[in-house]
Amino acid sequence: MLREVDPDSGATLAETAAAKMVPQRPRATEFLVLQANKRPLLSVKYQPPQSLRLKASIDAFGVVRVRNARTYELLAESMPGEPTALRPGFNPLNRADLAPRLS
Repeated sequence: MLREVDPDSGATLAETAAAKMVPQRPRATEFLVLQANKRPLLSVKYQPPQSLRLKASIDAFGVVRVRNARTYELLAESMPGEPTALRPGFNPLNRADLAPRLS
C-alpha cells in the first residue's frame, strides 16, 4: 500500500495499492515517477528453496520485475498496473531453465 499523508497533521489522505496507482491516482503516480528517478519504489532480495537468489522490484507504474540477484538477468516482467500478469511476448523460460541441475 502506498499512503499519502498530510505533512502538517500526519493524517492519512489516501491509501492505494501499488498495482492500482496508475489508473486510480495518475497525478500521484506522475509525482512518484519524477521522485524515483528511474529507480524502483521497492526492491527485495529473496531465495526460494533450492533455487537462485532473486531480486524483485516494483516501479511507480506498477511493473514488477524479477531478476537473478547475481547476474541481473531479467526473469519476469509484469504488465503496468497488473503485477500478476506477464507482459505480452515475455517468455519466462528458456531451454536451460528446463534442464536438470545440481545445486
